[in-house]
Amino acid sequence: MSRERLIRRRLRALGVTPPQELNAHFQALVLKLEEEHIRHYAISERRALKDADSKAFVKALLKYCDDVGVEIDDSMLVDGKLTEEGITSVLDGLTLAALEEEYTDLVSGEPATRIPHNLQTRNCMFQQLGAARIAVMTVSPLYKTRSTTSWSYSAYRRCNQTHPCRKFGNENATKLNTVHMNLADVPCGIRSDNAVVTKAARVLRTLHSQELCKLQADIVWLSERFQELTANPVANCHAR
Repeated sequence: MSRERLIRRRLRALGVTPPQELNAHFQALVLKLEEEHIRHYAISERRALKDADSKAFVKALLKYCDDVGVEIDDSMLVDGKLTEEGITSVLDGLTLAALEEEYTDLVSGEPATRIPHNLQTRNCMFQQLGAARIAVMTVSPLYKTRSTTSWSYSAYRRCNQTHPCRKFGNENATKLNTVHMNLADVPCGIRSDNAVVTKAARVLRTLHSQELCKLQADIVWLSERFQELTANPVANCHAR
């Protein structure tokens, strides 16, 4: 799997629609990942990442990547600008950091009791059925090792109310100095002596399970909506 394809899969798992050209929307993607998922900086510290001047932005980006632990090789910089390889490398590192931050609850086993305040209507079935039941419907092996009582929609898609910084509206409440995800409890599904391969397999299995759950949510919502529209077509016609 190419790095660009992997980046696009990670963005979709984070609820971000990947743009057709990643390079053309690079700065916007960096800001979105920081503001909505990684949240390493306080709001005032993010201003440098919004600088319209390309060289000033790259300078701020280098500092930011160093702060969050994303390495940028010197060969990826030419005349003060990132090469295409450098842009891909940064997005690779930042999407992984964002994904690990979002899935901390998922792999740690900590109960996720809050329901996101901005939960869309089409995802209300998570409140009715619960993530564990959805996992059973999709026959996902990931959730067979977990207690069904500790799962909720926020284990898949954490938002403002589930993060310490977001819960109390204080950007400085928690600052991540390192990004780490323990995948030891996730079934690997393959046999390999290479730790990197094993971790990659577990991350991909986690992503695959999450995508299946989102697909199941869409199917259930569409089914319910179809039933509503066909239950009383005369009333629906007058309502329009």
